[in-house]
Amino acid sequence: MLKPAQMFVSLNNDSDESKDNVEKKCTRQIRIHEVGEAVMKPDRIKSYLKLYASKDTVEAVKQSISRRIDYILQTLRNNNTSDVTTHQTLSYSKEDNLYTIQAEIIIEFRDIVTYENTLNFLVEKLGDRISFPKNPLFYHSTGKLTELRRQASLNAVHNSRSKALSIAQLLNQSLGSPILIQEEDVTETKGVHLGDDAVSIQSQLELNTTKVTVKVYAVFECIERLKKSI
Repeated sequence: MLKPAQMFVSLNNDSDESKDNVEKKCTRQIRIHEVGEAVMKPDRIKSYLKLYASKDTVEAVKQSISRRIDYILQTLRNNNTSDVTTHQTLSYSKEDNLYTIQAEIIIEFRDIVTYENTLNFLVEKLGDRISFPKNPLFYHSTGKLTELRRQASLNAVHNSRSKALSIAQLLNQSLGSPILIQEEDVTETKGVHLGDDAVSIQSQLELNTTKVTVKVYAVFECIERLKKSI
């Protein structure tokens, strides 16, 4: 648990220095402990479809499964889903004298709307000839978490400068350049599920939403404003 943000102001001034020297060699400082946050929902959804076909010959079962796979792949292309992997397994049952092919199509969706629309359409057209899991995998694509951490750090620095500027203005000072910006702590947490349905789409989005909190220590110059000559 992060402690509340703290701020310290140092306005010590060497009495032997002139105002010009104070501006050139600033001993007045504003020191800030501040935090920044960034939150990101998962931007990828991975799911799979399973389908079966059973026939009395190998050629017949291959043709049967191939027609359905081609239809599914065309539907996925129509929905701009290009990250698809297909697996097929052939088996034979002596008891039934049938050849069976089990096909599995692994699909990576880039947004929740495409995921829902595509699966709803395929179920409408193919019914119980296909099956898919009710709890797909929600995750962040490569580079997204790095981007999230960077944004949290930038937010922390922005917040520290904004607070330092407010303090300087309150004390009738001018905020100078940063002397030191140091990252003190980084925490990364997953979302908390608030609902009762553990396999709902919304609950999966909540559970896989990531929040990054960054705490920084920053020191800024604090320059005394010169009085305008009359």
